[in-house]
Amino acid sequence: MSDGDAYTDHTPAGLLELSSELNQAGSIEDVSVVAVRMLDLNFDAPLSAIWEYDEEGNELRPIAESTEAQEVIGDAPILPLDSLAGRVYRQNRPEAFDDVHEAADTYNSDTPIRSEILVPISDFGVLSVGATEVDAFTEKDSELAKLVASNLEATISRIRRHEELQAERDWTHTLFEGSNDAIFISDSDANLVQVNQAACELTGYEREELLSMRIPDLHEEVDLHAYRDYHAQILAGEPATTDAKLLRSDDDKIDVEFSNRRIERDGTAYMHTVARDVTEQRERRRRLESFQSAIENASDGIAILENEEYTYVDQTHADIYGFEDKNELLGQTWHELYTDPVEVERIEDEALSALWSDGEWRGTVTGSPEGKGEFPTELSLTRLEDDRIVCVVRDVSEKYRRQAELRENERRFESVFEDPEMLVGLLETTGEVIDVNETALEYVSHAKDELLGEPIWEGDWWSHSSDLQADLQDWIERAAAGEYVSFQAEHPGRDGTMRFVMGTIRPVAGESGVESLVISSRDITPREQRRRELETFQRAVEDAKDGFAILEDGEYTYIDETHVDMYGFDDTDQLIGNSWRMLYDEDELERLESEAFPVLESEGHWRGKVTGSQPDGTTFPAEISLTTIDDGPLVCTVRDETERQQRIRQIQRERKRFQILSEGLEDYAFVILDDDGQIDSWNDGAAHIFGYDKQTAIGMPAAELHPEQNQKRGIADRLLKQASLAGESTHEGQRVRQDGSSFPAEVSYVPLQTEDGVFLGYGMVIRDLTDERQQQRRTERFVEESVDLVSILDRDGCFSYVSGSAERVLGYDPTQLNQESVFDIIHPEDRDRVMEAFFAAVEDSDSSVQLEFQAMDADEEWITVEARGRNLFEDEAIGGFLIYIRDVSDIREQTKKFESVFNQTFQLTGLLTQSGEILELNDSLTEFGGIRVEKGRGTPLWECPLFAHSPEVQTQIRQAVTQASSGSFVRFDVEAEGVDGLANFDFSVKPISSQHGELSFLVFEARDITAQEQRRQHVQILHRVMRHNIRNDLMKLRGYVDLLASDTETEARAQHAVTIRDILDKWGRMANKTQKLQNILTSESALASHQSARQIAEDIQAKKEDEHANANITITADHDLESQIPSKLEKAISELVENAITANDAEQPSVQISVSQAHKRWVEICVSDTGPGLPDMEKDLLETGEETPLSHGQGLGLWMVRALVTRAGGSISVDASGDGSEIRLEVPTQPTREDSEKPGIVS
Repeated sequence: MSDGDAYTDHTPAGLLELSSELNQAGSIEDVSVVAVRMLDLNFDAPLSAIWEYDEEGNELRPIAESTEAQEVIGDAPILPLDSLAGRVYRQNRPEAFDDVHEAADTYNSDTPIRSEILVPISDFGVLSVGATEVDAFTEKDSELAKLVASNLEATISRIRRHEELQAERDWTHTLFEGSNDAIFISDSDANLVQVNQAACELTGYEREELLSMRIPDLHEEVDLHAYRDYHAQILAGEPATTDAKLLRSDDDKIDVEFSNRRIERDGTAYMHTVARDVTEQRERRRRLESFQSAIENASDGIAILENEEYTYVDQTHADIYGFEDKNELLGQTWHELYTDPVEVERIEDEALSALWSDGEWRGTVTGSPEGKGEFPTELSLTRLEDDRIVCVVRDVSEKYRRQAELRENERRFESVFEDPEMLVGLLETTGEVIDVNETALEYVSHAKDELLGEPIWEGDWWSHSSDLQADLQDWIERAAAGEYVSFQAEHPGRDGTMRFVMGTIRPVAGESGVESLVISSRDITPREQRRRELETFQRAVEDAKDGFAILEDGEYTYIDETHVDMYGFDDTDQLIGNSWRMLYDEDELERLESEAFPVLESEGHWRGKVTGSQPDGTTFPAEISLTTIDDGPLVCTVRDETERQQRIRQIQRERKRFQILSEGLEDYAFVILDDDGQIDSWNDGAAHIFGYDKQTAIGMPAAELHPEQNQKRGIADRLLKQASLAGESTHEGQRVRQDGSSFPAEVSYVPLQTEDGVFLGYGMVIRDLTDERQQQRRTERFVEESVDLVSILDRDGCFSYVSGSAERVLGYDPTQLNQESVFDIIHPEDRDRVMEAFFAAVEDSDSSVQLEFQAMDADEEWITVEARGRNLFEDEAIGGFLIYIRDVSDIREQTKKFESVFNQTFQLTGLLTQSGEILELNDSLTEFGGIRVEKGRGTPLWECPLFAHSPEVQTQIRQAVTQASSGSFVRFDVEAEGVDGLANFDFSVKPISSQHGELSFLVFEARDITAQEQRRQHVQILHRVMRHNIRNDLMKLRGYVDLLASDTETEARAQHAVTIRDILDKWGRMANKTQKLQNILTSESALASHQSARQIAEDIQAKKEDEHANANITITADHDLESQIPSKLEKAISELVENAITANDAEQPSVQISVSQAHKRWVEICVSDTGPGLPDMEKDLLETGEETPLSHGQGLGLWMVRALVTRAGGSISVDASGDGSEIRLEVPTQPTREDSEKPGIVS
């Protein structure tokens, strides 16, 4: 260590560096290492070490040792507390030893360390600084060691506090996240600000979802006003515990106990909520309460006896024996409950002896406590290991009463059971027959053993009607539940007639509830028949269409409503007492008097046709019947014939239509057969189909139209019989023509009869299926020979039909795939996607799918297939999911090759429809324009963002597409805007035609010629410079050289030489600028680096103000502008500012630089001045690059501006007038990482 001025000079700096190094250390070990290293480096104390106190070993352990100390003394030893260092630590007082060997309590007297400074580090250990010489340290050295130890102590204290704080935080986090209970932290507005994992599991929400919610959102129902008050109460410091229903994310509701209290952090109060699911606890409590209630309400009494005395009695036990308080029995013997000596003796002999021998006894005893009467009980005694006796007693008085009642019911049942007029049965509660009486057996014609044990509804008595069986099962279920059920039913008798019964099903109750059922019924057939006959007659009278009337002396004395309505009157009073003559016109009256009445007088009855007249003048046809009763009243029955005649005319029209139809449809044969099956009618269609003429066919048996084999089997007779019974019959099979050839036909038979039920024969309709079968075979052959595998899948995706082309497409025999799942041959990577699409289509009727996936063929190789399917489950012909599968492996391979070529080219290439909509774009184009192909499809090419910068360019592209659609090849140069700005392209559109010469689509290509265009313009500029500027200067040089050669005056020759040098210097400057231009146009890295646009403007401002002290340069920029542009544009902007200053003759030229960003991808930089304005020649140079011949170096400078801006993908516009110029540069910004990763979207 040092002293003197060196100490004063170096110690503060060393301590600062030590403090800095210590602050950067992260652990106590690192701190100790830093301290010994800094003592060596900064304080010339190479021999140092630090010991840490080990409380468990009660000793000092070395934690850090300098390199030189390691070399001098080796590994620092562990020091006991009675060593020098231990004494310093214990006394917490530093000491300096001039000679360690001479000091008391030296731990190692042979140590090479002779001088030593020991400084305690509170609550940690000791710092040692040593030297191998005696008396090596000064007082300042001790002070320095104390300062180092002080810094160590502060740093160690800081690290320990940090570690304790981190441990506390880790422990708090462990307690918070490791808690089994859900923990919610909410602010003063009840917004959740922190939750643990258990809270997420309890609620079913993700942590992010919970942190966007409020505590009331988790409650099933909440009064927000009341909850606000409750929340405020908690935040005021009043903890509370509540129970509520918590609403989970899946809408389940669970019982939760909420414990709420106030916590505070950084002066802000929060509510700390612990939520615990108590659903199971509540359920256990409910079951316990239910069990306890059941025990308390049980009918059995429980008691415990010790030495025959009661030590425990429940209230039920006391109640059974007639005691009001159970305490009345405690301490008493069981003899108090049995006063009958005989019963006591029986209990002692039977019960107690069995109890001591077997450990338990159960039986019936008669209780008889003093003054309480006698009653029967069932007693259960159990002896415990400690000889105490558990007694369970039940009062069976009610049981004995029910048994007596049951015996009485049995007696009554036997009386009913033997009643010959009653059908009686005894049933189980589930409907099985236990017993039936003889009367019932006679009705059902069964032996008893055939019925016993069988469900009653399965017997013939009930099985004739499934509805009746269902009703009977319902009646039995109701009776088994305790209901008294009445019923009425209809059963077939042994003679085939229907029998009617009315009965009941009664429950028979026992101790455990309904134990059996009694079903009884009585035959009410005669009464029911009379009732039905009466109802039939009544309906017939009410529904009769005949009018009825009675006349005396030609006047009505009775008339019914039908008669009145038929003749158009409103009420019977209009005809009662009036003559029948008012109902007919004169001609009809004359006819009736001449035809009807003579017959009526002679025979007493007449029936005939009449024409009735109504009050409104209309007439109607009627049939009238007149009968004289005992030469007295005349009974008149009349029927309106209007509808019948209309039906007759309708039938005649229908017969005519049928005749026309049967004669006009040659594809159908209409044949009428008589009741023997012989042909009675034969239309032209039948003659056309079978070849028989009508004369030959009529009278021929219909069976002869069948093949000989079917004739032998009697199929024709069977079809006629089936038609007569079922109303129709249908048969599809072969029929035979007259020439012996057969053909497939569909034949329908129907019986023909009149409205009155008179049988007229059979109608037979034959349809020739020859063409249909041929078409069907063609369809089947088409399916079998199809390029696609045609199949039908059921709802589970299993093949129910597979065409023969399966072998050609997949190599499988169709039988191998039948009933197999289509998903078993689909590649695992595609299976889930295909299954989702298939089952979604199955649920949506008439939906369709088109999928591409890999399928395994019969050789267990994967091929690419395309599947097209449609939901046809509701189509009766298909009844499944129709799917076509095609091998597209070759097509996909060709597609991949095409895409590879399409995307590998550096040119921008795309496919268009005939009208110019985008079909496909290659990768080069999408990368250049930042376009998503899937978003761009269907968009016209001229609306693509590549050309959105210029309406003129959009028009040019649209016209080119129109020309190409007409068959022309179009090519021209165009500017396009990409993610990196504007670029020049050699653009072409070419039509592509099919093999038939029809236009299929358009192909466009764009080759980037930006660099070539810029070089072309550069060469043009150089050419003009050489042609104009240098040519003029050469002429000047030639003149001045001639003057120099001819002039003899020294001064004049010197002036000519200066002029020549000026011209040559100008050429040098032009060469420099030309070289700069060359570097800009050829350097690939010229625009690689980027810089803030605002910073570039500020740098130019500072530079130009230094060069032109009188110039006023101002900058305006958007306050949030952070975009970067190519650094090389600084030269272009600087050139524009320089030109603006030098072109302005004012004493204080003013230039303004404005920087703005109207779009995130573009920055606009405007350089404006108040000078004379930019000449048109230079304006054209900047805007188009096609300037007139240039002059001097200034033209090259402006050309450099344009070259830099266009190379950056930007553009230039100039607004010049006599008051100044505004030159706007629009340049693309450097894309951000997000922009570079996200392609743009076609607008």
